[in-house]
Amino acid sequence: MSNKIINLKNKKRRTKEYTKNEIEELLDSFVRIDNIDEVSVNSQIRYVTLDSNHKQCFREGGRLVYTTDKSVCLSRGSFKWYVKKQHFEFPDDKEPIFETIFWKKRDYMDDLLDHIENQTNEIQLLKEQLSMCKEILKILKDENKITKNAIELIKTQVSKCKEMCLSLKERKSSKKK
Repeated sequence: MSNKIINLKNKKRRTKEYTKNEIEELLDSFVRIDNIDEVSVNSQIRYVTLDSNHKQCFREGGRLVYTTDKSVCLSRGSFKWYVKKQHFEFPDDKEPIFETIFWKKRDYMDDLLDHIENQTNEIQLLKEQLSMCKEILKILKDENKITKNAIELIKTQVSKCKEMCLSLKERKSSKKK
């Protein structure tokens, strides 16, 4: 069998309509792709595209062979086909009516990137908590300084009161004599 690209518009193909649960199960170990052009060749791809009636349909896809500006070439064994990246109502339209949604099978790099993102979020949370703790510590230091000053003021006032009391006692005892 040759490795020719097959134009599926001219061929009959069997398509299956999937339930929401079936699609969720088929996408369980896949991640949604924002830019298919950044995906590694030979990655397992699944997608939602428009059929000939402009109805969205899920496809199990195949291995990524290459991408072009307008389409993606996928394969399953020696069978290859193109998937449009964007669908237009009319060929001359500038704005697409639908952009194909792609998913790729999770791999070690996806897990690693998720781990890095989680760690980055955790670090950010810890930085925010540390910043709050520093603010609280500053407030407590300021309050502690105010409290120490208040205690010193009270000690000074108590000392003055004692002196006044002694002075009054001395006056009273000197008047009695």
